[in-house]
Amino acid sequence: MKNFVLLIISGVLFTLFCIPLSVSALSARELADKAREVMENSNFEMTSFLRILDDKGRERVRKMWMGTRSFSGVTKSMIRFREPAEVSGMAMLVFDYPDKSDDMWMYLPSLRKERRIVADERAKSFMGSEFSNNDLSIPVTESFNYTVVGSEQSGGRSYSKVEALCKDDPASKEYGYSRKVMWIDEKTFLTLKIEFFDFKGQLWKIQRFSNYKKLSNGKYFALSMTKENVQTGRKSEIRVDQFTENSSLAEEAFTPAKMQL
Repeated sequence: MKNFVLLIISGVLFTLFCIPLSVSALSARELADKAREVMENSNFEMTSFLRILDDKGRERVRKMWMGTRSFSGVTKSMIRFREPAEVSGMAMLVFDYPDKSDDMWMYLPSLRKERRIVADERAKSFMGSEFSNNDLSIPVTESFNYTVVGSEQSGGRSYSKVEALCKDDPASKEYGYSRKVMWIDEKTFLTLKIEFFDFKGQLWKIQRFSNYKKLSNGKYFALSMTKENVQTGRKSEIRVDQFTENSSLAEEAFTPAKMQL
């Protein structure tokens, strides 16, 4: 009988040790890191359309091309605006660093020169949309304190709600909000949506991600994103029209001097 009991205990222990860690065993910071890791942001080219809707439903559309590659740990992105004529020739360049604030430049054909986007301009509107300049890059992880604030069911899937609270006033000023809450899929770690809160603690904007495409490297890319201002009724959408993996662009293509065609 003793051997039988020991055998049962050994089997239980073996089973426990073989069970992989569940999402509940992950910290809020680990969940946020996994949500970053599962997304591709470093090697592609794409053409997309930016739709801007005001509170009366009036629409403006911008056609964009974007190329992205990583060099020595720095992800560099060039964005060129193709249509309509009023924005054709405009360009943006972003150097996305893993451990410090990004470098950003804007090129305006009317001025025939590039201009650096300073820190307090990164929270401003991207091309008059509800997206901000900061949405073009990944926020620095160290700028936030992370907390799991709950879980929700949506569409038959379970999501961990992870709050990212700006650590200080400079971080809030740079990103343009006081905190955000990310809805992270507990199986895939893909982000369903992000809720942004203003400096008064009120819900301000909701960004949603959909139509995820799995790439050859096992990571994912969201082919559709919307951002809605719940306080004003304005809404913007970025929809990818063409997407190509493994860009062959040389590093020389990602310099301020190359912003002017």
